[in-house]
Amino acid sequence: MSRKTIATDMHILLMRFAFALAAVFVISILLKDFVFDDSKIKVGILLPGDVNERGWNNENYKGVSAACKANGLELLYKDNVPEFSGSVELAVDWLVNAGAKTVFLSSYNYSKSLENYIKDHPDIEFFDVSSKLHLKNVTPYFVRVYQARYLSGIIAGMKTVTSRIGYIAAIDNQENNRSIAAFTMGVKSVNPNATVYVMYVNSWNDEATAKAYAKNLITSKRVDVITCQQNQSEAIEKTTSEFGIYFIGFLYMVDGASDHMLTSVKVNWAPLYKEILDAVKKGSVHDKERYTLGYSDGVVGLAPFSAKVDTAIINRLRRAEKRFEDGRDIFEGNIYDYHKNLVVSDRKPISDVDLFENFNWLPLGVEILR
Repeated sequence: MSRKTIATDMHILLMRFAFALAAVFVISILLKDFVFDDSKIKVGILLPGDVNERGWNNENYKGVSAACKANGLELLYKDNVPEFSGSVELAVDWLVNAGAKTVFLSSYNYSKSLENYIKDHPDIEFFDVSSKLHLKNVTPYFVRVYQARYLSGIIAGMKTVTSRIGYIAAIDNQENNRSIAAFTMGVKSVNPNATVYVMYVNSWNDEATAKAYAKNLITSKRVDVITCQQNQSEAIEKTTSEFGIYFIGFLYMVDGASDHMLTSVKVNWAPLYKEILDAVKKGSVHDKERYTLGYSDGVVGLAPFSAKVDTAIINRLRRAEKRFEDGRDIFEGNIYDYHKNLVVSDRKPISDVDLFENFNWLPLGVEILR
């Protein structure tokens, strides 16, 4: 083979190599929006129900999704993971193996299944809504839902004719009891003779039992207003509509609902998730013992009112809202539980630790039905 032939062959090989490199470069430019970016910080969230389910699950997903987008972070999620289902640790492990360095545990009892796993993964930052697990890499977070509950209690107390109000709660825990207490105090602030009848479903998602409880409260206790705290409110709303009584939802508002659906407690989770993720990016997560925002931060409030919420009620609500705007809260002064024990006073003010971790009482005006 002549030197000329060898030189020609080398020239052809070099040209082909150059064309190949150029092709790879062009393809990478064209597909840059479609190639998985493994360099992004990944955030994971665990959800007990379907991500598209109206109520708790979808509201949390929308909030963390908006916060991730604002921070340029990638969001991973695992939904339909019930508490104590045996799949909680597997779902979190999937998120971590997929690259999540920050994981939100968005259901109250998740952390009970994960204590050993969290200890074994000290490089992962976990955020837990229950506030019950205290480890170096776990930080509690929640919103002051109880402030909106107090406001909704004012509406219920002013709309009831029988002075009998029903409250269907998911489980008997500090989160639900904090909201029941605030709601009842709102009711009693405008209707001192009213009674709030509480029934615990013992599940966040059991709509069949919740519906049965709603019927029971209406037929046996003659309640004329019902509210609830469950991941889904649809079955209860439909039942109250059938009986023509008032309903106050939880993270749920039906477009085109009848005027008997007075309003719903609403939460804009995005600011809280953003505050946490801002701290994650700055490396300042542990600057706070817990992350919590409320009414004055524009995070909790009430959905638009039906026509049945009149001017007198709205004016009363505006006066109540001012206490939050002035930096005051609900659990102040002398408060007695339904056993008539003094649980809060000027000498015994309630701290955020007691509020979010040790809330084990209900106020006068509550009757629990078993």
